[in-house]
Amino acid sequence: MSASKLAASASETIVGKLIDDIYSYLKEHVGEKIKIWQIEQKAKQTKLIKKQIQNIQRVKTLWQVDKAVDLNQFYCDSYVVLDKKRVKINSIQDLLPRKQIIISGIAGQGKSILLRYLCGNTLRQGEYLPVFIELRRILGPDTLKLHIIRYFETIGLAVDEPLLRLLFASGKIVVLLDGFDEIQETEKSQIINEIEDLGKTYDQMLIIITSRPDSGIEVSPIFEVVKLDNLRDDEYKHVIRKLAYDNKFAGILIAQVELNKPKLRELLCTPLLVTLLVMAYKSFQELPAQLSDFFDSIFQVLLQRHDGVKPGYKRPRRCNLNDSQYRVIFECMCYLSKRIIKSMFTFDELCKFTKDAFSAQQMADQSDSFLTDIIQVTCLILKDGGAYRFIHKSVQEYYAASYIKHRTEYNAQKFYSSFVKLSEEELDRRGIWGQELRFLSEIDQYRYNKYYLLPSLCLELKCESDSVPEESPKYTYDELKEYLKRFYLILRTEKECIKLFGVGTRGYPRREEVKKYFDLDISKALPMIEQGSIPIFKDDTIQRHEQILVDVWNIYEAGQLRTEFENLANKLLEEIHQRALKARDIIRSEESREVLPYIDIT
Repeated sequence: MSASKLAASASETIVGKLIDDIYSYLKEHVGEKIKIWQIEQKAKQTKLIKKQIQNIQRVKTLWQVDKAVDLNQFYCDSYVVLDKKRVKINSIQDLLPRKQIIISGIAGQGKSILLRYLCGNTLRQGEYLPVFIELRRILGPDTLKLHIIRYFETIGLAVDEPLLRLLFASGKIVVLLDGFDEIQETEKSQIINEIEDLGKTYDQMLIIITSRPDSGIEVSPIFEVVKLDNLRDDEYKHVIRKLAYDNKFAGILIAQVELNKPKLRELLCTPLLVTLLVMAYKSFQELPAQLSDFFDSIFQVLLQRHDGVKPGYKRPRRCNLNDSQYRVIFECMCYLSKRIIKSMFTFDELCKFTKDAFSAQQMADQSDSFLTDIIQVTCLILKDGGAYRFIHKSVQEYYAASYIKHRTEYNAQKFYSSFVKLSEEELDRRGIWGQELRFLSEIDQYRYNKYYLLPSLCLELKCESDSVPEESPKYTYDELKEYLKRFYLILRTEKECIKLFGVGTRGYPRREEVKKYFDLDISKALPMIEQGSIPIFKDDTIQRHEQILVDVWNIYEAGQLRTEFENLANKLLEEIHQRALKARDIIRSEESREVLPYIDIT
């Protein structure tokens, strides 16, 4: 028997034993009533389970847009930070003894790929049956429970609610929930409640959720947030070698990165950015210089690409647009689709975005042909079941930002200014457009700083944008009171409160413990300042999760930790001041550029 057949036979044996274990558990608890599962169908169930996991591990990526490929062909090691240590994750055992986990990561870190990889490894090890759910697919009246029941049906294991409860209690199920940040805003509250109910009811069942930061699920009191770490040092080289079509090309590209653009190595922090680097260099033999450059070329690369198996064959287009016109319409389409805050679209919705984009650009409508080209030629929008989605969320975000960059001064100012004075109820809007704002900080730097960042920072400094003080101000007592009243210390349990502060919620914490906590909290706050905001923790999300809140101002008023709180507030104010000075200098530099005189060449 060949090695591959031996591996397949061993795999079927492992899955078969797992089915036996689950069946035995169910039979023990419900006896002969369990007619809903037929153990005689084990061979069929085994094949269906393996097929389902194989499908989960087959994905389309920006590198391979034409067809789904097994992620094991390009998967590179993923690392998370556990107890301040960087840990490589090969299997779910590496996350234990944690049971309910949120894997949090920025755009392009490979959260979904990691979860799909863990899904396959979990089945191969045979201890747990993985249940993999893409949360973006839960729409309208659907529920998480309904999607889990459907998942079992696809693998030949029909269940009703009583059986489902038994399965969750069996200790043999792992629930993997992918992409919380891609859930429609209208569905989030319901799905959070379902996830929390599941976690509370089955607190020993392993549940892993992936999400971008600040999506709303991180403040759940029952889940521990684990951060996915960036690529470090020379790890980007391994990704290049996985993606490169030959070793010679990989060697040339790595040498170019090392020799010509040492600062570029700092940008190669995620698998997505390394992927875009490989694609751009393959097409143009140029290295991108900043984050936005990685995305800027991708549209042209995919629009002009040739079929890899047919030398010299360029895919025909249906539209009679040039490349620039294609991009203009695509940018507008991305912006319009982002405004409705969804990750999955119907074909009719995409058609409307496209028609509106042609209308906005005052071009003759070719929406049907254009949409066909985007789907079939560039593959930047994929058909996913009965719906459509962008191949990566960051693609939509970059080209939506690029659309803003190309708007008139009036329209750009209107867009940026809308983010400056937001009420607490509107703060989610800034988070929803956060990635676009980060792109705009590079590609539309002057207007981003003038109309958004500097005015936002000046609200905290209590000054006008044209009169930023040279010296960093300090908070007066009244200003400190106003500032600190925004803050609550967020604690998930009474036990955690006692662990961190030495007392429960009714007492004031000890100086040493709170000082240690605030040393950590500053590091969380500063990145938010870079986006033109400060951490305001008093919001509906916290109230919904009923977390233990310690009122910072009451602690200060009671005479506790005055020095620590004053230092914290003024340190953050100093950071805001430095950001404001930098933004002001960028604006002045741009406005002082010499305008070339008019030269008559007739």
